Amino acid sequence: MPSTSFVDTSGDDNGHLHNFKLNESTFLASIMPKKEIATNRFIEAHLEYDSHSVLIAIFDYGVDPAAVGLQVTSDGKPKILDVLDCTGSGDVTSKVVKADEGGCIRGASG
Repeated sequence: MPSTSFVDTSGDDNGHLHNFKLNESTFLASIMPKKEIATNRFIEAHLEYDSHSVLIAIFDYGVDPAAVGLQVTSDGKPKILDVLDCTGSGDVTSKVVKADEGGCIRGASG
C-alpha cells in the first residue's frame, strides 16, 4: 500500500510536490508500514490470531484514552480496562536556597 498519492501532470520534478495528496488512508499507511515489515503476510497466514483474549499494558505519557480507536474492540468490548494518570509524577520542584550570614545552607532535614 503506497503511503503517498500524487499525479505528475507538470512534466517537471516540482509537479510531484504540487500534486501531493495526503488523506487518512495514505497517512495511516505511512505510520503503519505493514507491507514493509511483512506484517500483512503474517496476518494473512494466521487469520486465527485476531488478538481476542490478549491484554496489553501501555506505559506512555501521550495516550489519549478518549481517542476513537481506543474505545471498543471489533466485538464491542471496551479496549481500555483501566487508566492511571501519572501526570506530574516525577516533576522536579526546585527552589533557590541561599546561604545564611555564616555561609551555611540549611537543608530540609535541618
